[in-house]
Amino acid sequence: MACNFDEPILDIKIGNLKQQIDLWDKQNIDNYQLDIRLFDYTGPPIEVSLVIQNGYLVNPDPLWSPDIYPSTIPDFFSFIEQNVERIKIESNTTSNTNYRFHVFYDEELHYPVLIIDTASKTKPKNADGNSSSLRWEISIYPMN
Repeated sequence: MACNFDEPILDIKIGNLKQQIDLWDKQNIDNYQLDIRLFDYTGPPIEVSLVIQNGYLVNPDPLWSPDIYPSTIPDFFSFIEQNVERIKIESNTTSNTNYRFHVFYDEELHYPVLIIDTASKTKPKNADGNSSSLRWEISIYPMN
């Protein structure tokens, strides 16, 4: 008897990313505090406050490696672009994985305030599957 598997889902909702980048860039916000909460499925969230001056991170946090994690708003925009490309490639090569990647933006300052990145294995109907999930919550506070 053959197993009936759920169909894989590819759900990418990033709005008009190019427009958000352009609107962010036009504001010339180079000095700000960036508060980030990163949730994953393995434990408590990582919470950091970073200071960005002249577009560069000036106060590295021991919990936050700029080589691994986005550390400025332009880094987050690049992170979004790279992940969309990664998910598209993986979805074409992995037929048994569901992908959900959603981005929400601040309507006034045009930066990503919430990024949800979830991958889960498709499964036989009525069975448990493996999944991983990251949730980024981002706030900025412009400084003079």
